[in-house]
Amino acid sequence: MTQDLIEARREPQPATIIAGHIDGPLLVYSDGQMHWLSVWERVKVALGLDNANSIQNRKRPDLRAHREGEGR
Repeated sequence: MTQDLIEARREPQPATIIAGHIDGPLLVYSDGQMHWLSVWERVKVALGLDNANSIQNRKRPDLRAHREGEGR
């Protein structure tokens, strides 16, 4: 059973923003890590100038490269 848990892999999910979190808006990266949105990021998202994927690409470019490599 332990071996099954070690080999289990999480399916990649798109980056998402959880707006109703008790501590404020939260960005969940495609690898599952979380990032609290700054005030400026909140303003840009509210105005439609930014979204979860663009913030992820800017803050975590390693995830973008990893996703592009998986598609090959």
